Amino acid sequence: QPAQGRSGGILLGIKVDSLEMETCSLGEFCIQMTVRDRVSNFRWEMICVYGPAQHDKSALFVEELNSICQNCLLPMVIGGDFNLIREASDKSSPNCDQALIYLFNNFIGDHQLREIKRSGPKFSWTNK
Repeated sequence: QPAQGRSGGILLGIKVDSLEMETCSLGEFCIQMTVRDRVSNFRWEMICVYGPAQHDKSALFVEELNSICQNCLLPMVIGGDFNLIREASDKSSPNCDQALIYLFNNFIGDHQLREIKRSGPKFSWTNK
């Protein structure tokens, strides 16, 4: 998925000697791929996202993800840069949009997603 202005771009790939891509689709903010393990035949949806840095588009981003998740019949793995936060302490500055926090947390709850906590630095870029 090409970059849009200063925002993102997404590249999603698989190791073809052990995995097979069955389907692939591009959204405005994500790439969705149905993947099958060649040995076990286990299938799942892999969704790679790049949420908009311009928060006036965040509702459209969550709407796109909602649509994808509602139509998924297989287990899902969703990853990437959401450009959204779950709580004020996830932000490096004190200003945050509570409505976007609520929107993102509702999306996570509605689809019963589980967050994999990352280790290492709290923020992906920082001078601390």
